[in-house]
Amino acid sequence: MLPDVTPGIDGIADAVAYLHRAEQGALSAVTVFCGTARAIVNNDAHSPARQASNLSHELAHGLLLHPPTPALDLRGCRLWNQDIEDEADWLGATLLIPGPAARAAARRRLSHEQIADKFGCSIEMARWRMNMTGALRMLTPRTRA
Repeated sequence: MLPDVTPGIDGIADAVAYLHRAEQGALSAVTVFCGTARAIVNNDAHSPARQASNLSHELAHGLLLHPPTPALDLRGCRLWNQDIEDEADWLGATLLIPGPAARAAARRRLSHEQIADKFGCSIEMARWRMNMTGALRMLTPRTRA
C-alpha cells in the first residue's frame, strides 16, 4: 500500500512549479474524490484549447459516474482502464462539439480552424469531431451506383 502523503502548501507549490516547467505533459487533469465530492485538478500550463479538452474529459467521467480508482499500482506505475478512458474521451469531445453543432458548422462550410476557434478546442479536436459526427460526409455529393 502506498503511504498517504498530504503535501503542505510548499509541497503543492513545488508540484505546480514542476508541472509548469519541467513536465508540462506529465499531468493534464485528474478527478480527485473526497467522499462523495469530486474535484478536478487541471494543469493550467496547457493551452486553453487543451484545457477545454482536459476538463470536458474529466467532466465526462463524472457524468458517466465512473467510480474512483487508484491512480498508481504498488510499484508506482499508472493504472489505466482503456474502456473507461475511451468513454470519457467520446463524451468529453461531444460536450465540446455536439453533433448538431458540428453539422451546422459543416453546412456553413466552416474550416477546422474556424470550428476550433468557435468551440474553444484544438484544430485536431475539431477535425476529429467533424469526422466522427459524419458532418463532413453529409456535404459530400453521393455517387449513384
